Amino acid sequence: MKPYYQDKYATIYHGDCLEIMPELEPESVDLIIADPFYVPPNIFKWKNFDDFYWAFNKKWLLESKRILKKDFHMFIFFHLKIWLVLNCF
Repeated sequence: MKPYYQDKYATIYHGDCLEIMPELEPESVDLIIADPFYVPPNIFKWKNFDDFYWAFNKKWLLESKRILKKDFHMFIFFHLKIWLVLNCF
């Protein structure tokens, strides 16, 4: 896997997190910055989309927990209601 950017201080990966994160070693990441897609409440009424949306977010958040170091930093652009529903950490 080729980094998007790398120097002696940082390595940055840019791409689909569900493809990149499984390739990373456990407890090897200092920082994650994420901006998952946003779906305004009540825009999509069908259950299949709702199941996909929550499953997607839970999957990458749990993978984040695996790869982040113990003294990690994580910046996520989420609405508070979404974070409370996920309850991953």
